[in-house]
Amino acid sequence: MGFQAANGDAVTPSFTVGTRPRPNQLPRLAVTSDLLRFDACPLRYRLHAVAGWPEADADEAFRLAGVLVHAALDHAGTSCRPVSAGGEGLPFDEGTVERAMAFARRAVDTRSPRETRPQTLKDTLDGAEAVARRAIQDLGPELFPILAATEEQLSSTRRHPAALLPGRVRRVERFEVVGILDAVMAPVHPSADASGGLTGLVAAAAREVHHSAGPVTAIIDYKAGRRSAHAPHTLGAGAVETDDHAFQIACYAAIRARFRDFPAQIGLIVYLEDLLDNCSTLPLDRRLKSATTVVHLDGPARLAAETRIDGIALEIDACVEREASSVTLRSAWPARTSGLCTRCDIRPMCPAWQGSESQGGGSFPIGSGQDPLAGDPIEI
Repeated sequence: MGFQAANGDAVTPSFTVGTRPRPNQLPRLAVTSDLLRFDACPLRYRLHAVAGWPEADADEAFRLAGVLVHAALDHAGTSCRPVSAGGEGLPFDEGTVERAMAFARRAVDTRSPRETRPQTLKDTLDGAEAVARRAIQDLGPELFPILAATEEQLSSTRRHPAALLPGRVRRVERFEVVGILDAVMAPVHPSADASGGLTGLVAAAAREVHHSAGPVTAIIDYKAGRRSAHAPHTLGAGAVETDDHAFQIACYAAIRARFRDFPAQIGLIVYLEDLLDNCSTLPLDRRLKSATTVVHLDGPARLAAETRIDGIALEIDACVEREASSVTLRSAWPARTSGLCTRCDIRPMCPAWQGSESQGGGSFPIGSGQDPLAGDPIEI
């Protein structure tokens, strides 16, 4: 079909066909490997997580030990989880433990071949295997058959806080927050027996704070280590801003609440080494209560987590902009002192560490003899 021009001539419409432009990729921030690592030390995050510098041996051993423990608990939990919840519905027995441990070993082997492991890493993994085995044996009979999910993948997009600032133009206006939730319990009724292990802890928390007459949902995060000696056993909304582990589980609850009809009201942080310490002669219920932190994931707690997520995302954006203006990495990404400093391998070149009483530490294979913190910017 043609068109009639003003002078009466026939005009044939034409169209330009080209390639479709690629959409902007959303920046992705993982709760643990991005948000928490940046918050601990932006400079260390920039060098290891963004630039890809190898981790110190102690960090690699710690990470692989966590992979082993979580893989074993995930496999065992999936095996015994009811079929209706996506599990295999198998009974809990010694075979469950052995299959889970074999699966966990293979998961670690793909990341660290056995023949190249130093002795220190072997010792660390042996200790992690002992923790995983005992944790499955202690938690499995009660917990695994009542799980609603294991290793639940979480993802949500948020409006980037920098996009709301006047005079700021961004290529993308949103970013993605992702995480992996260790386990979700089937809904627990507040009238459940208070002496029933993790179920009892959830029921007691529901009665104490939520005063709910209906079932409540609880999410679980396993920690292979021990809890801080000063950490309380119960955390509310205000503590989410100051406790990293509470912040992590509150992030998961906030992300999950965006695509679930019934958000999680209770979070359980289980410290496995505390659970499996020398007091193993005590009843399991008492050990669980001592080794578990209960986090009340009400609306204010989830809102506090989202506020902190946006704050960290804004800080990362500011660091990226400073680096893009060709300042040195030391100036663009500030260094912060934390518990990570004792095993950090960038201490000899760290502004926050230089001038302190102890300047020893790890080394980094530079090779060029030039300052590695003054290199070309790397976009993230």
